[in-house]
Amino acid sequence: MQTGDQELLRYIEHLQLGGSLSPTATVTAVQAICSGSASLPVATDFLRKLSPYQIRAEQLVAVIRALQPANTLPYSVSISMAGTGGFRFPRPNTTSVAGLMLAACGAKVLSHGNRGSHAAGGSADFFATLLRGKETSILSTRGTFERSGFGHIPVGEYFHFPAVVGEARSAVERLTIFNLVGPFLSFTKHAGLKIIGVASPDLLPLFQDVARLLHAENYPAKTIVFISGQVGRGKWIDEASTCGLTMVSAVDRSGDSVKLQYSPKDFGLCREEDFSRVHGPHDDVTMNAETFLSIVNDRGRSHSDRMPLIEWFCSNAGLILFLAKGAKTIEEGRRRAQGVLHNGGLGATVRLFRGE
Repeated sequence: MQTGDQELLRYIEHLQLGGSLSPTATVTAVQAICSGSASLPVATDFLRKLSPYQIRAEQLVAVIRALQPANTLPYSVSISMAGTGGFRFPRPNTTSVAGLMLAACGAKVLSHGNRGSHAAGGSADFFATLLRGKETSILSTRGTFERSGFGHIPVGEYFHFPAVVGEARSAVERLTIFNLVGPFLSFTKHAGLKIIGVASPDLLPLFQDVARLLHAENYPAKTIVFISGQVGRGKWIDEASTCGLTMVSAVDRSGDSVKLQYSPKDFGLCREEDFSRVHGPHDDVTMNAETFLSIVNDRGRSHSDRMPLIEWFCSNAGLILFLAKGAKTIEEGRRRAQGVLHNGGLGATVRLFRGE
């Protein structure tokens, strides 16, 4: 038994009896896992017992505060992006692609994320492959951020988490508290918009409450926006969708919230498609990066079979441009995203980001 196991076992027993943890106890448990003082079986059991749908806003804010980086980057970015992840099915990393599109449209964008816990589909996986093994973190590649307008921070490498964190998350096989905390971490002193993709609309009320509490503590972003998209009956993803409903909720510093819900047909974005037809068999992160690069290099012109995927990318970027007031409508934002793909602006941004 490791030093942190006894405390976690006590919390597990408390949860099994129907109890809830205090914010302080939740922080203690998470820190035991992050420090490596909890064994893999005990850490896994704790994450299974602590259901994301039973966590209270006060607990989540306490953990966010405990894990928040002490030294943020000296940048003001217009858009900061992250998502909950936690999917059991393969997919391209759309949020990462949308971030590059936004940078090509003139925004200063910083994304942060982790490696996928179930498949190599996390943003850290995508960028590690896109950069061909080069350093992916903006902490080491500030020059490329200044030139391209886009930067990425791989969270696991930033915090140097021990292997038990990733192994426990993978063993749980569903969303954990780490999926909920990570997107709220801030790595810059100021951001206009914080975009957080949410894997289930059931989490939106919790996230809205967390946003209000964080704003009360002078959170760096002016507005926190949550996006969740439907990709099938009872199946949702942390992106805007061209297959079904997209739900958007924004909370500003005053605590006011604005909600938006739409389907692709409402804005004429594109016809609705079966999710598997849109994304294809993207079960390999190398194929994801290579598919993206091939689309970028020929400016999307000879990829008729990839048009649903291109529409998916542009629709996500278009929605965020609209939210960032870079477009008057979602449709106008989508057309701007298409424009930077077709005119080579996206390709130029990608090359600068790769240091070419």
